[in-house]
Order: sequence, then structure tokens, then C-alpha cells
Amino acid sequence: MKSSLEALLKVPHRNLRLFIDGNLMHSDESALDPALFTPTLFPSGQGNVDDLLTAMCLVLAGCYDIHDFSLRDHSVLGQILAAQKIDSVGILRAHQIFQSLPAFVQKELLDKNRLPVRGLEVLEATDDRALLEKYLLAATMKDCSVWQTFPAVVATNFPTLCNFSLAPNAEVRLGVAPWLYRGLCFAYSVKIVDLDPKSPKNLVNAFGRFMAGVKLIRLEAVTRPPCVRS
Repeated sequence: MKSSLEALLKVPHRNLRLFIDGNLMHSDESALDPALFTPTLFPSGQGNVDDLLTAMCLVLAGCYDIHDFSLRDHSVLGQILAAQKIDSVGILRAHQIFQSLPAFVQKELLDKNRLPVRGLEVLEATDDRALLEKYLLAATMKDCSVWQTFPAVVATNFPTLCNFSLAPNAEVRLGVAPWLYRGLCFAYSVKIVDLDPKSPKNLVNAFGRFMAGVKLIRLEAVTRPPCVRS
């Protein structure tokens, strides 16, 4: 996870933006020189960019100890990944299901407000419409963003660790990240943002791009090693 964040920091490419006091300091549109990361983030020298990345990993994974690091199910990232996995059909089957639905159902599904209104009962259903809606819900979670705020604080101001949310399963988590090895501590808040409900329109567009890619691979006989080896 830390290697991924380091790579994002070096090459944001529309996937990472860094703000300081509300001002955009680093993005693909205006990249900050890597040599300036630490002096910009920690002008008083109380930490470095590696400390910040470590804290981000711990908070996203729901951990308090770098020596016992693992992704916890209750963490923000764990819940996002769980939501992304509720799709059981994939893009080809989802597109096929959509094309087979009656015209009036297709029209209903094009309304982005329908998915939030349906509620969690869609997760238990197994009919074709429910399978398609679960695909769209998973696609929505694959395109969300996570907003993290990490002000450095004096560790002695927090004699005990705390981690609390505004409400059970709240989308905003607040607390104090664990002390790092030099006693540096961060307060933090984490929010899931940019939840743009996906509709079959997104599915049709994605299907077109997917098939164009398949055609390109077949024409050029492109072969690539798998990203993850078993």
C-alpha cells in the first residue's frame, strides 16, 4: 500500500491531489518537485513525507501498529473494497442483462436516483435486475474518492489513543493516528466523496471501450504478463 501511495505522489495523474490549508499544492496539473515534499509538508522539520504516508496507510487500513499491519474489514478501505466486490456478473454479463430487460425497466434504470432509493434489499435479491444494480453499485464504489485530512499534532496532548466516528458506519471518521517512531502524531478525518451513482449509460460506454480494447489486442496480438502471479 505504501509503495502505491509513493507512486501516486510521484505521478498523481488525476488520482491524487495534495492540499495544504485549502490550497492545491500538488496534482497532475501542477506537480511539486519531489525534493520539496518534506520541506513543504513539514516546514518546521517535525516530520517527513514518509511519516505522512505511513500514517495514511495505517488510517486507511484501520491499524494502529506498523508491526501488525493488515487491512481490517472495518476500515474505510476495507469497506470500499467490500462494496466493490458485490458485483458477481462482470461487464459482459451486465451488458447482456441490460439489453435483455424490457424498455420501461431500462428507462427506470437510467435514472441515477433510483439506485440510492432501492435500499439494501437489492443486495439480497438474485433476479437479473438486482444483479445489474449490484454491478452498478460496485462500479460506483470503484469510482469514488477518499478525502483525508492529516494535521500534525503534539503527541503529549493526547495521552491515550482514540479512534471514533460520528455514528456507526458513518462516512466520516475522526480520531488520532498512532504515534510514529519519533513521537510524531496526526489527527485525522477520512471521508468518502465523489459518489456519482452509475447508470446503464456508464455501462454501455464502458462496454464499448472494453470491446474496443479486446479488438485491439486481437488485431495486434498483444501479450502481457499477468499483473498478479498466482
